[in-house]
Amino acid sequence: MNRPVEQEEQSKQKKRHEWSGGSGRRLGRAGARLALGFWLASAAVFATAFAEGGRPGWAQRYLDNPPEAWTEWRNSLQPQGEAVTLPLAAEGKTDYVIVLPENATALERRSADELQFWLGEITGADFAIVADSEPPSGRELSVGDTTRVTEAAREKSASVGEYGYAIVIEGQRVLLLGEGGPFNAAMALLEEDLGVRWYAPGASLGNWGRSRDHLAAERWGGDGVTRVPRAGTLDAQIVPRAVKPGLPVRRAWWMYTYNPWGLRNRHSGGYDRLHGYQQDYVGGFVAHTFHKLVPPNEYFESNPEFYSLINGERRWERAQLCLSNPDVAKVAARTAIPLLRAAPPTHRLIGVAPMDWLGNCECEGCKAIERETGSYSGLLLTFVNRVAEEVAKEVPDGTVSTLAYWQSRQPPAVDMKLHDNVAVWFCLDRGSSFDWPYHSYYDDKFGDPAAVRPDPNAPGGSWTTMSERDLLARWREIAPRLDIWVYPTQYVNSYAPMPVLRVLGENLRYLAGHGVEMAYVQTPGSDYGRMNLNQWVIAKLMWDPERDVHELIQDFIWGGYYGDAAAAVAEYHQLFTGHAARYTDFGRRRNWIYSTHDEGMFQHGFVEKAQEILGRGLAAAENDDVRGRVEFLKLGAVFVKASQLFIQMRDGIEPPDVSRYEAVRQEMADLAERLGVDRRIGWRNFFYDGALRI
Repeated sequence: MNRPVEQEEQSKQKKRHEWSGGSGRRLGRAGARLALGFWLASAAVFATAFAEGGRPGWAQRYLDNPPEAWTEWRNSLQPQGEAVTLPLAAEGKTDYVIVLPENATALERRSADELQFWLGEITGADFAIVADSEPPSGRELSVGDTTRVTEAAREKSASVGEYGYAIVIEGQRVLLLGEGGPFNAAMALLEEDLGVRWYAPGASLGNWGRSRDHLAAERWGGDGVTRVPRAGTLDAQIVPRAVKPGLPVRRAWWMYTYNPWGLRNRHSGGYDRLHGYQQDYVGGFVAHTFHKLVPPNEYFESNPEFYSLINGERRWERAQLCLSNPDVAKVAARTAIPLLRAAPPTHRLIGVAPMDWLGNCECEGCKAIERETGSYSGLLLTFVNRVAEEVAKEVPDGTVSTLAYWQSRQPPAVDMKLHDNVAVWFCLDRGSSFDWPYHSYYDDKFGDPAAVRPDPNAPGGSWTTMSERDLLARWREIAPRLDIWVYPTQYVNSYAPMPVLRVLGENLRYLAGHGVEMAYVQTPGSDYGRMNLNQWVIAKLMWDPERDVHELIQDFIWGGYYGDAAAAVAEYHQLFTGHAARYTDFGRRRNWIYSTHDEGMFQHGFVEKAQEILGRGLAAAENDDVRGRVEFLKLGAVFVKASQLFIQMRDGIEPPDVSRYEAVRQEMADLAERLGVDRRIGWRNFFYDGALRI
């Protein structure tokens, strides 16, 4: 929960103490049946073995103490502390006004507009917006740096720093404050104290043009799936507090970030250009930017030495830059400096990072620095420091960000001092999110180098011989400004449910407690049926990683998104979370989470149980919108069923049963058609697993 600043460190210490604790080959029919029998028997033995303590902490706690089932909505975001009762409205009328500074910023004006709109939606009253040059009245909602702000209130606001907010109550006046703008205070008041929710974005989702229009609109309105408690008479219970976010800078998948939903749910990226709010990258220079900083179409013909030497030949295609060449750093800096100089202060951030492939330079200069520093990341940081040094001369407040990712994930073996304007983005890819998606930093497995070391035969070789915990600690030493890139996602089985929210909650809690400055949670195209639920829960966890994941999930389910089907959806959610905790092979390294057919959580009657539960949900759904949301969940169960059947038939584990296959295929096709899903997108997921060869 959000806690006052004075309670924060004590709470963190307490929580830290509590939390320490298909091959594709074709088989002979007989052999395949034996293999299937052995697999099923092994699964049963494995499930028993893990029941005796082999599970990660979240799974064992879930099974030992199953969470309470809700039967109605509750406020999972209720702030802690003693509330003050304020009469915001009576019988659809109000004595309160919203006060703005005479020369209000864009974010202060947006804050006031949001308060006016949503308080009007709750009460039906008209909350007028006035300038602070007007005479004071007793009942005011003061937004930002108005003349109403007292010295004591300023001290409260200053105590939470650049990224926090303060809600101060003096008499019957509410002061909404924050050094980065009062918007988070306004949203916290509406969401946490009054129970408003922005569960899902509106029609602009995924359409940048429409999203831009929505962001620039004078008033955003209430599109999307929201929860608004209606009360013509509102005696609001408001808790005075000063709060810092668990993660100072919070980024979500762009479809949710570039949307009013993102700002209302207190993300801090994307909409910045319109509001001057916190930090954003310039010109799309985020990750994998080498070829944008030193464009091959501009430099390769005249300066091939700027690019990787591979097998004795200079290349740019599927290749990187020659990082030991000092002229390359100068060219990259020449590209970066004008972009940073032209940007407002909140946007002077640029990525300087390798392309999303290997192709490292093999010249003697690059190899020498790799040998000297003990890793490719040492070469990369040497280059980034050179660029950052040039940038600092022209744009002292600019930040140069790079990636600890793929070939650069292994930290340097020597001490390196990074320039103050360098930030490192540590990616939880191989060895973490992809290999061990159901383990967190609190698990002993992540403290064991042997358990987490990636496959040395994988492309690019073994990236690290350190445990995940040691990797994080080492990067924290090297990079005082450490950002994190998290991947709780699949890239193939887009419709299959992926119960990783509890793991993600643990990881965000761990990262926040270890000084991480920014976290980006990348969730493209994964777990489509629960996409909005996942995004909302992630937003709450990034702001406050101490929150209870189960409570957040129940808040979303019972808050109106699933209407009268909420009870069935909650039961379905408990089903696959319970299956995940009980039957998952937690000792298995996965391969980017490609397969669903052989996951233990999807055995033991999962599909049949899911379809029965969701069938009840569909029968209870009161309208087409709710019915569609439940059918998206059902699509996930049918997808799992189809995936299992495809692979079993392909590998000869089961004899081809055309009628059974056709029934599953038709069921999925019918769902896809009703939901407007592009079947090519859905079915392409099987291609990666060899199903196209059937």
